[in-house]
Amino acid sequence: MAKWLKEGKSEKEIVEADAEVKKTVEKILQDVASRGDQAVRELSEKFDNYSPDNFILSQNEIEIAISKVSKRDLDDIKFAQAQVRNFAQKQNNLSLHLIRLVKIILILVFILPFVKNIS
Repeated sequence: MAKWLKEGKSEKEIVEADAEVKKTVEKILQDVASRGDQAVRELSEKFDNYSPDNFILSQNEIEIAISKVSKRDLDDIKFAQAQVRNFAQKQNNLSLHLIRLVKIILILVFILPFVKNIS
């Protein structure tokens, strides 16, 4: 007979956790939209312990960082960008600013860890 070593969360717990994640992401997006670079800097320090003098990378730094990202991750990034762009084009009320915020998040998640290693 099978023995459960660990049980999953209840439906209620899953819904509550999803709502909390949504609330957190919305707060982050609102903060970045209202405070711009200062909010990005604080998020970078908080989540990545990374605070360069300047977040603008040279073309060479960009190429080095991208070269360290796996093809699969790059394909995933491109797919996510395309999905957001397509959705925004279909929804006239979404702005280009939203697309830029999603790109920032993707960069922070996928590319920033590699940039920290070349600085």
